[in-house]
Amino acid sequence: ITMPFSSTASPRSVLRTRFLALDAISEADRQRWHDLAARTCHWNPFQLPEFVLPSGRYLADGRPLAILVVDDPVTDQWLAVMAVQPHHCRWDLPLSHAAALRTRHTFRTGPLVDGERVAETLDCLLGSLSQHPGARHGLELPLLRLDSILARELQAAARRGGYGWHVSDELPCPAVFPQIVTAEYLD
Repeated sequence: ITMPFSSTASPRSVLRTRFLALDAISEADRQRWHDLAARTCHWNPFQLPEFVLPSGRYLADGRPLAILVVDDPVTDQWLAVMAVQPHHCRWDLPLSHAAALRTRHTFRTGPLVDGERVAETLDCLLGSLSQHPGARHGLELPLLRLDSILARELQAAARRGGYGWHVSDELPCPAVFPQIVTAEYLD
């Protein structure tokens, strides 16, 4: 699914968000992924293709895995990448949503993000969630440290977009909701 999104951070630029299936990742995509990893401001080995692609094939607990990509169609550069899976609602997150890939070998989640265009990239990433059937109600980032710079930048992007930011009491990880969720479900 390709969803154009005009970033509020830079009105001159138009970024694109895509959800790619594992088998749709080409060698050129892998190279763009590696190029992004070299420029990222939030290094995460669990979002590299050498971990994500085999994990998606062998460790993803049966749920389909998609590669969420924010790119600039003008420069053909990837600006963010994160492996996500659909997640069903549960008592503390009452809507179906996408969650960052988590395996028994993962101890960190969150996207790789281009260090030069963090704000506009995260605005695009969050702004496109409601357009994807598997993520339309939100994004959960298990194992993202709440005191990390990335968590603060994601929270700022959620605030700019008017999205709800929720931290679960049971598992201290953030979740972003593009739609308003009543407080009775989140308290």
